[in-house]
Amino acid sequence: MLEVLARLAALQLQHSSSGRVPEGLRQLVRDGNRPGHLAPVTHRGPECWRLAAMSRGLAMHLATRRSFAMPRYESPYDPSTMPKNLEHVIYEKKGHVAYVTINRPEVRNALHSYAYAELRSCWRDIGLDPNIYVGIVTGTGEAFCAGRDVKFLASYQAQGKRTPHEDPNNPLFHWGGGGQPSDANLEKPLIAAINGLAVGVGLSLALQCQLRVMAETAWIGDTHTHHRRLSHTLQRQIHRRRVLPPGHRQQGGAAREADGHLRGDGGDDLRQLAARRAGRGPAVQTGGGLRAVARVLRASARSRGRRDRRWRRRPARVPREAQAGVEDALSMAEPFGELTPLLAPRSVAVIGASDRAGNLGGLAVDFLKKFGFRGAVWPVNAGRATVAGLPCFPSLAELPAVPDMAIIAVPAESVLAVVQHCIAGAVPSAVVWAGGFAEGDESGRVRQQQLADLCRSSSLKLCGPNCIGIINTAIGLTASFSSLMTEIDRFTPGRVSMVSQSGGIAVNAHARAQQLGLGFRLTISCGNEAALGIPDFMRALLEDDGTRVIAVYAEAMSDPQGFVEALAEARRRRKPVVVLKGGATEASGRAALAHTGRLAGSDRTYDAILREFAAIRVFSPEEMLEVALQLASLEHGQLPAGNRVLLSSFGGGSGVIATDQCAREGLVVPPLDAPTREQLAPILTPLASSMNPVDLTPGSMTNPKNRENLPRVLEILAHAPGTDQYLCFASGFGALAPAFADMFETVRQGSSKPVGISWLSPPDGVIQRLAANGVMVFTEHGRLIRAAGHLARHAADLQSRIRVVPLGRPPFPWHDFVPANDDAGVVTEDAMARILAAAGLKVALGRVARTADEAVQAAERVGFKVAMKALSPEITHRAAVGLVALDIETGDAVAQTFRAFQARFADLGVKLDGVWVQRMFRGSVELLVTAFRDQEFGVVVGCGMGGGMTEIIDDVVFTRAPIDPDGAYNLLQRLRTVRRLPAMLSRGQVLEVADFLADFSALAATAPWKSFTLEVNPLKVGEQDVAAVDGLLIVG
Repeated sequence: MLEVLARLAALQLQHSSSGRVPEGLRQLVRDGNRPGHLAPVTHRGPECWRLAAMSRGLAMHLATRRSFAMPRYESPYDPSTMPKNLEHVIYEKKGHVAYVTINRPEVRNALHSYAYAELRSCWRDIGLDPNIYVGIVTGTGEAFCAGRDVKFLASYQAQGKRTPHEDPNNPLFHWGGGGQPSDANLEKPLIAAINGLAVGVGLSLALQCQLRVMAETAWIGDTHTHHRRLSHTLQRQIHRRRVLPPGHRQQGGAAREADGHLRGDGGDDLRQLAARRAGRGPAVQTGGGLRAVARVLRASARSRGRRDRRWRRRPARVPREAQAGVEDALSMAEPFGELTPLLAPRSVAVIGASDRAGNLGGLAVDFLKKFGFRGAVWPVNAGRATVAGLPCFPSLAELPAVPDMAIIAVPAESVLAVVQHCIAGAVPSAVVWAGGFAEGDESGRVRQQQLADLCRSSSLKLCGPNCIGIINTAIGLTASFSSLMTEIDRFTPGRVSMVSQSGGIAVNAHARAQQLGLGFRLTISCGNEAALGIPDFMRALLEDDGTRVIAVYAEAMSDPQGFVEALAEARRRRKPVVVLKGGATEASGRAALAHTGRLAGSDRTYDAILREFAAIRVFSPEEMLEVALQLASLEHGQLPAGNRVLLSSFGGGSGVIATDQCAREGLVVPPLDAPTREQLAPILTPLASSMNPVDLTPGSMTNPKNRENLPRVLEILAHAPGTDQYLCFASGFGALAPAFADMFETVRQGSSKPVGISWLSPPDGVIQRLAANGVMVFTEHGRLIRAAGHLARHAADLQSRIRVVPLGRPPFPWHDFVPANDDAGVVTEDAMARILAAAGLKVALGRVARTADEAVQAAERVGFKVAMKALSPEITHRAAVGLVALDIETGDAVAQTFRAFQARFADLGVKLDGVWVQRMFRGSVELLVTAFRDQEFGVVVGCGMGGGMTEIIDDVVFTRAPIDPDGAYNLLQRLRTVRRLPAMLSRGQVLEVADFLADFSALAATAPWKSFTLEVNPLKVGEQDVAAVDGLLIVG
């Protein structure tokens, strides 16, 4: 919606600067204005400028305090100065539009000194970039901007300090914060997308924009007005725009349509907003939608005080010949970025379609008609005059226009020729369903390589081959032959979009979502990924505002780095990604090779990558669907603040079992606080329990008097302090089920924390009743608890500080310690000790001895007690064969041990290179620190429980390298043993280990070999220090 408004403005400004206007838009010019002329217009209200090339037909609501012409920026602009990697603001550019999103949902986008500074850098960049004509500003989560971050302010005031932007000695100094567009002297127009509350500074920011669009659920206000502290500037803005009476807040649905102020219903359709602006209700037909667009964009230029209100009630007249021009302008919006022609085409050619029974092309045409695809459908078959009642064309060249998408419904042997015709005809996108490519024999692999080369040498965006295709329920696009569409009459558009390497898993998940009454938005089967892969589709879905959650099924990655980048962007946008990874075992990896033609990568590495970017990993299609639908039922940013859950049931046994299940998911079931129990006591049934879990008893529903109290009980539970999620367990209820469903939905909508429901044996219609409001109803309590566990971990991962960081130091001189020609083999412990020490890592003191006398001398130099370990590249697990001795206290014992090692080596038939004599380091805990190079994702570092417990416990966690100490600290907290035994390591010990792990990861990240394993086991953790007491490097 907003993107279209912004792009219309950008289109006008682009043409006004060049003196050209598209022919289709010339029809909208009135009053003799020259095409491309930009003229200021003055009327009784605030002065406005209008876009005269589109005249009243395509004018933006851009109100300012003075008339002005759009400034021209002649000075050179360096794109490298664009703000990047901002922490509190998401800043991006698409075409001539800049997007500024305040990204602090945890505090409702309240602003502090650092957010002010980042906003100021965005405004400055918008002003300097000559390719940006207009900006859109909004917020993530439930708020636009809640004003100033008072907790941040209080933390400084408690220390008697000024906040950074108020401190003249701080580089961020700027009275007032400097986060408003006026602080950066921004003269370009802005649109405020007020998605939620806008108060204080947030209201001021909205009022500095030239166009404000409010969701129905949004509201604006300023508490300062009750305390006579409203700034004069804000008073003038409010009074001039007539949007807020002093001392009040205003709901979006009731907001005045004052100068530059529109209201919307939170949808994505510009036509609906435009129709509301014109006072005629939502536009449904294309023609009405175009007239509504013209009305909303003409209002500023046409307004004349009271005459404006009268005019708005009259239908606008847009010449028929001008509608194509408006449609062209609207088509500039690209909801899926560069993949829009593939995922939301305006026209589809079906190549190979016929009415012959079993023909997949003909089936595709039938499906496109059945589900009301909004664009043109053109069957292509030289041997047919019509297909499914539509005219059939002999070739692509004979079509009325170039289609946005080609469905290539031909056998594998014919695909390459058809793709060549598509490229020659400038078709932007295509889908290839046929199998017989890389998943098959050598000839198929050659054919797929040729297909990939064709796509790489052109701009064709191709999905497949060996796929079921694409379904977009929002527009009725069915570029698929799935049997799912033979079983339903209409799609239920949802908020989950799925991309899958397996068509069967994707279609089955979509079918189940349809049965639950929730549906999918897009289903994408990408198959063998000859051209486009999962990362490409993920990036497109991240662009789509209608996709709340992305579900992914992957067996192997054709573009691992692209996958990492897409996950990073998803995390930055706070858009959840749920991943089901196939090929985790050797057997399933072989099956994956046969399925998609690629081997699956290391399973533990995928675990590490997914957790780094807060993606949710699941282990079955059912789990993937349930978690995705539960996430989609939440508002953006509505995630648990911790792992504490409140449970309620209508039977004590369910609560007991659920508590055990919560423990397995890492969830805590804390007792309810005393004030909450006091509130519940008088309205619960006599047999009910107000502990947690709360046993409501069946009488809460079956007894009419108790049933009257139940809504209040549920409300208290949903708002109980000290809990982060509320899980409600229901069962049966028969004819009373609809009443309880309505109670639950009322409570769910009023809660700021996630609320979920599981309903055993739900009566007919209950699931559909709740699904109509977007609620995922689980039919097993354990599955809801599992989803709740995923939500808690996802929220925690979003707060995690585990990140790949710049190296920040010169590469380690590996070849000074390991010969350059030694590209395979084991580097012994003495060399490893030198490497670790040279890298600044703490190592237990040791020396090499090659005779018994040298061993005694070494022990005396390092100091008793000592450990002795045999050195040989042929033996890596020395303790298992008796080649490690500990706590040796005398020289005689050292000499005796050395001779014993010599005898043992003689028995094994292996050469003894020497003995490592090392001073014993006392530590209460032994850890493993390791690193290796993953062939897909690069160097990976891990830590876990070490020593003799490494294989027994198997408690190891990984992430990509290098990381900083903060990330290492968080990585240690993920160990099961550390979580279950928090007293095992003191905070000081954890910090010491984190420093070692961060330095170790930096060392490993510079390793020059394509394949290596670097390991310290154990890392001894003492009271005040840590030390590596055993190291190993395997190259190749």
